[in-house]
Amino acid sequence: MAEAVRSYLSMTSSQLAAVTILITGALLLDPTLQPWAFLLILIWQWIRHRCHGGGSVLLLCGVLLLQTSPSALPSLETIQGTVTSISARSFILRQGRNSIQVISSHPVVLDQTVRISGELEPIETTHSFYGFDGAGWARQNRISGRVWARHVEEVSASASLRGWLQRRIESHFDGVEKAVMLKMILGIRHEEATLEILFRCGFHFSLLFALIRQGLGWLLREKEVRRVSWLLLILAGLLFHFPYAWLRIFCRQLFEGKGRCAAQRFGYRWLMLILLAPWSVSSAAFLLPFCFSLMHLCLRRGRCLQTALSMLLQGWLFHTVHPLMLLASRPLRAGMALICCGCWLALCWPPLIRPTVFCLQRLEALFQWCPQLPGQPSLWGIAIIVLLCRLFSSSRRPVVLLVSVILMSVSGLWHPFASMTLIDVGQGDSILIRLPYNRGSILIDTGRSAAFDQVEAMLQGEGIRKLDALILTHEDEDHSGSRDAVLQRYHPEQVIEQIQGPFSIRGLTLYSLNPDTGIEAGNDGSLMLLFSLENTSILLCGDAGIQAEKALLRQFPGLRASIVKLGHHGSRTSSSRSFLETLRPQLALNSSGRNNRYGHPHSEVTTLLENCHIPLLDTQQQGDIRIVFTPFFKILFTAEKGFAIIK
Repeated sequence: MAEAVRSYLSMTSSQLAAVTILITGALLLDPTLQPWAFLLILIWQWIRHRCHGGGSVLLLCGVLLLQTSPSALPSLETIQGTVTSISARSFILRQGRNSIQVISSHPVVLDQTVRISGELEPIETTHSFYGFDGAGWARQNRISGRVWARHVEEVSASASLRGWLQRRIESHFDGVEKAVMLKMILGIRHEEATLEILFRCGFHFSLLFALIRQGLGWLLREKEVRRVSWLLLILAGLLFHFPYAWLRIFCRQLFEGKGRCAAQRFGYRWLMLILLAPWSVSSAAFLLPFCFSLMHLCLRRGRCLQTALSMLLQGWLFHTVHPLMLLASRPLRAGMALICCGCWLALCWPPLIRPTVFCLQRLEALFQWCPQLPGQPSLWGIAIIVLLCRLFSSSRRPVVLLVSVILMSVSGLWHPFASMTLIDVGQGDSILIRLPYNRGSILIDTGRSAAFDQVEAMLQGEGIRKLDALILTHEDEDHSGSRDAVLQRYHPEQVIEQIQGPFSIRGLTLYSLNPDTGIEAGNDGSLMLLFSLENTSILLCGDAGIQAEKALLRQFPGLRASIVKLGHHGSRTSSSRSFLETLRPQLALNSSGRNNRYGHPHSEVTTLLENCHIPLLDTQQQGDIRIVFTPFFKILFTAEKGFAIIK
């Protein structure tokens, strides 16, 4: 009986590695699809191996489904709980088994008990190509909802080591020094840094632990080193509440035995990490080390192939390729570990933080000096690479793959076509135009100040680090509210607010069609822009009303546009019948917020579009809307999985 149970639960090395990869892929799917993916894994396991090892997979999938189950939203006006993590302008409050995200700039301390009052709301799904999926993150982390705190009151002070460390850092350090100490020691991030990816992946913690083990090896025997390492690891986990970086070190330490084969170590290590922290699978902190471990397992030889796949991996995860991350990854991680060590030593001797921060700033300066390549892979580019590799023998394919990836990243061939994207910023406007071969990036309007996260997600997702131009149609908050944040973060070469006549940006000519009526303020004074991408004329109407439209038609009676972005978010004060019948567009686009209090787009406008046989796409239903302009046709994508080909 015992032998039968052992056979049912055991798995071979190759089977263990395959199941690990499949379960990781299942957890990357939408939470609603995960149960079906787990069911398919179990069916595959049973068909291929006739239940050999099926019990292990069944138990693992069951535990994962239990851990990722959503939690209910508490119906309380005043909520009391313990602060578990802190980030910029928010913190997580644990109440029993559930947690709540609190939006507040009030200073709090880790493991402090506080009472908050404010507006409680569920975390909704983000309808965007690159935006953070708040609903999925909340389900996986057992976060019940979000509170916009009106008042934060301390109930009891923190008595934990984490709280003591935070108070000591905040009382002994200021400015950049305090930010570096909080980030390195406690993981409290108040602002993004150039080396944010290294912080996010926790490389400095794992290498710091390796440095400690190396130092112990000079003083103790191997068996004693292992015992002391386990003792330090367990104490650190208890004191710091088992953070994710600790879990990854724990799993690596647990399965580093030399008697097991590489596939077994890979499978046991990552399956254990998935079991302990399933919410981490969609994060870069999990995906980057996991994919590199997988490449090391599958590609024992072939430096060219490893480098090419590493570039594709960087481009997929971070939408850009940084050469230093490939050529000097080990020195970078070692430098981060030494900086982390300097921060810990500065707790005992504060003057040591100055050279530590100096080293970090020099490391960031080196990182900024080295140019980044927009390396986000596209299906078109991957298809070209596959065809090229098929033309050469298997021995030359790694070199061809590496050269192709480098050339496509440098030349911009990943994105050979122009595109226009309506960013879902709610009740507001923000439009991104990308020129062919990464020749230029233009942002028209920024949305409200509260919508900067959506704009930033789009720009980061497209691999854009600097804008060629920022155009503001007018000064309303829903069009230019994030102006200062965009200027500070993306440093546009040109900021255009008033235009007279045509002007050119990176070869793209835009025409200001504002009629000569003397209107300079208000909605009717907003810029109306006409431009062409691959012989497709596009008209952006801003917030112009019917009076501005009539004046425009008097000045340009034969005006035509294949695509029109409706004026004033689809209000009845814009988009008159004469205007639409003159333009004769193939497609109308609109940007409006979900359940907005204005009722945009108004029923009069939607009915008029239907009568004129003009299809309408609105960010309210579709989320982000993108049109890619090829020489032969236009391809339309939406964040809600919409797809169309327009002749």
